[in-house]
Amino acid sequence: MIVIGISGYIQTEWIALEHGEVLQHVYTKGIVPFLQSRREISRIVRLELPSFFFENKIKQVFFYGIACNVPENKQLIESALVAHFKSPIYVDHIMLGSARAVFQDEPGITCVINTSSATCLYDGETITKFGFNGGYILGDVGSSSELARLFISDIIKGFVPKKLAEEYKKHFDTNLSGLIGTLYNGPAFEALDETAKFLFEHSDNDYMSQLIKTNFENFINGNLGNYDELKNKKIRVVGDFAYRFKEILLKAMNEKKIEVDKIIGSAMDGLQEYHINHPIY
Repeated sequence: MIVIGISGYIQTEWIALEHGEVLQHVYTKGIVPFLQSRREISRIVRLELPSFFFENKIKQVFFYGIACNVPENKQLIESALVAHFKSPIYVDHIMLGSARAVFQDEPGITCVINTSSATCLYDGETITKFGFNGGYILGDVGSSSELARLFISDIIKGFVPKKLAEEYKKHFDTNLSGLIGTLYNGPAFEALDETAKFLFEHSDNDYMSQLIKTNFENFINGNLGNYDELKNKKIRVVGDFAYRFKEILLKAMNEKKIEVDKIIGSAMDGLQEYHINHPIY
């Protein structure tokens, strides 16, 4: 049996896999090494994963997470996981996991557009170029966090249509100073995620459709414009946010004459296939 985990800011998706069959598929809180200590990560694993994961023999654990291309972050995750799984631990960046999921052994450009966003150039084995957005504070352009930030900025400036603004304020029982305090006193990404969920439920009006499209256009201009290889490589997208609004995303891409041949909500199915074909490192 092997275990695969892939984590963003909000949640970590886990599967236990044996002979091509998924035995367990669960979600825990997000694991982010530069925001959490080894003890905090260990606590999430111990308390939120079912006992099944610790009661069965595991050949290897594969974990893909934010900022896990940095050696000290890798070591932090490895030390937290090995104490529970007592098996070899492989840790790498979420972008490599996403690239493997959509391309397997093919080269191409991977875009992640979910609660955070980033891009990378993948040669079929490793990542040869990263395109980061700087996280939710500096602006994860194109992501649901950035959509929430754009919306809150419009709320503050009075640009949101009155009915939607009133519904938002009623839903969150908030005022201007309370809203700003929540974001600046943190954790901001959780507050942005709650706002994004609200916006998903109110996405069927012209203001929201245009805001989503503008957000995607900012992603295209700010991220994909950095790739000279754009016309010669396949482009594929991973992320529930991108998949939820794929028609708007594809329209924005088409207007820039960029062809996207695949958009998937989660990387897990592709990672499952990848690790069945590449069993143990």
